[in-house]
Formats: sequence, structure tokens, C-alpha cells
Amino acid sequence: MISILTHLCQDHVDVLAHLVRLAGDSGTDPGSRPRQVSDLTRLLDEHMHFEEKTLYPLLMLHVDASAMGARASAQHREIDALLASLGRGSGADETWSALVGALTEVMRRHFAEEEAMILPRLRRMMTDGMLRELASRYQAARADVVVGASLAR
Repeated sequence: MISILTHLCQDHVDVLAHLVRLAGDSGTDPGSRPRQVSDLTRLLDEHMHFEEKTLYPLLMLHVDASAMGARASAQHREIDALLASLGRGSGADETWSALVGALTEVMRRHFAEEEAMILPRLRRMMTDGMLRELASRYQAARADVVVGASLAR
């Protein structure tokens, strides 16, 4: 079974790919952007919720790592605000491009910090079995969200 660290890093790749599409680098139709923002928001909500409720509390148990969790949580609030602004935008003006650019920069910085400091710290703190168990919980939580979204349509 795959470790939670692998799942989170794959999410980072997926989020950045969504942002490239939103920026229009691959010929994105502005009319499709609201759906793309919705998909990105769902992915980030799942990802950040799991980190906030499961991973960061583990970091907070260690005095020398608690500042990392607090900083990452603050970055999540910044990401949420940018996503909300994107969700209210039309997808066709200069403000849209500026918001996508700002979100991309915040995400890259957040992911770089997470991959350089938080994920290696979690790797040292946890056994392989614990990391696989967290991956299983993460997959189950994401499956519940996908099923719920399908039923809501």
C-alpha cells in the first residue's frame, strides 16, 4: 500500500496541473472555468481538511515541529480566501488572471515548504505502518466525498 506522503505529493502535482489549466496556458475556455474552480476547490478542501484534522495535530504534539503546523494552517486560510475569490470571479478578466497567479504562487510556496519540512518530519515521526494507515484513511475519506458529490448531482 502507498504511504500518505505519496498521496499528498501526488495531490500537489494535480493541484498545480489544475492551476495551469485555469491560467489558460493550455487553451482553457473561460466558460469552463467555474467548473474547473469547483474541481480544484474540492480537491484542495479534501487535501487541506485531512492535513488540518489529521497530520498537523500530529506535528503539534512535538514542540519543535508545532510551528510548522501552525504556519501551514495559516497558509491554508490564505488559500481558502483566494479560492473563494476565484469562485466569485467570471474567469474572463484581468482580475481572474491575477488571482490564479497569486494562488499558484501561494500553492508552490506551500507545497515546497511542506515537501521540504513537514512531510520529511512526519516520515521521521511515524512508522511505515502508520503512514500506510493514514493513506488508507485518506483514500476512504476521498471516496466518501466523491460518492456524496455524485449523489448530489
